[in-house]
Amino acid sequence: MLRDALRTEPAFSGVPVVEAGSRPPPLQQSWIGVIVRDGVIYLGGRLGLAGKSLAEGLAWETGACCDVVNLINHESKVLDADEDIAEAVRVLIGEHPQLGGQPITVAVENGEVTLLGRVSDPDQRTVASSLCGFVPTVREVHDRLAVR
Repeated sequence: MLRDALRTEPAFSGVPVVEAGSRPPPLQQSWIGVIVRDGVIYLGGRLGLAGKSLAEGLAWETGACCDVVNLINHESKVLDADEDIAEAVRVLIGEHPQLGGQPITVAVENGEVTLLGRVSDPDQRTVASSLCGFVPTVREVHDRLAVR
């Protein structure tokens, strides 16, 4: 189920999802590996920070696991760590089915994320804020979202 979700996710177009026991692609190529054992999903591979965070979010959304261990190696495509974090949070918010189309602005300074804008209900506010936790380098989240 997770492998199918990763393969059909538009953000991972052209990124191979490698089965357990298969040989991974060359070192510089992006890829995702998935192993499931005893209710735990292990993610491996190589992606940008946004992809690493999105893959983990998809793993948790399968609902068929009790834990996710994200061992995906990420390499920054930008020199600014704050911009890398902002991009990862934007991708997670933009891809989430409850939040797509919501006018949410993401600002990051020194690893601290500030969410600005409006959402339709309190649940969307909670989801947006909690998605920031999927980005491993986020130090703190400042939720300034208004509920319409």
